[in-house]
Parts: sequence; C-alpha cells; structure tokens
Amino acid sequence: MRHRRLRACRHHTDIGKEHFDLCTQLEHEPEQARAFTLSAVHGSWLDDDKRRLTAEFDEEIDALVGEHAR
Repeated sequence: MRHRRLRACRHHTDIGKEHFDLCTQLEHEPEQARAFTLSAVHGSWLDDDKRRLTAEFDEEIDALVGEHAR
C-alpha cells in the first residue's frame, strides 16, 4: 500500500475572530457571548490561570461592549 504525504495545512486561524464569528452567527447578545466565552475559560485545563483569565476576559468584554454601545 502506498502512503501519500499529507501537506501541512497553511491556514492561519485567529481564535478571537472564530469566536466572534460564531457568536455573530448564533445571534448572541453581549451577555450570552460573555457567558459562552467564560464557559470556555472555566472548561479549560488551565487550573492555575482560570481566575486571572476570567478577570482579564471580563475586563476585555466590558471594553468591547462599551465600544459597540457608542
């Protein structure tokens, strides 16, 4: 059996853009998007960093909501 070489995937992804696109497609309101985002942090394996990341994400989400409210 001949094996074919797989080419390396050269697509660049941006997790923030993917997350934004998903929330947009699902028509999430800002608080739904916040809950969805923070669920991802809480569900991660980053035991030591969850509290810090939750605070950072919450702050960033507040800033983004503020920018879009103008």
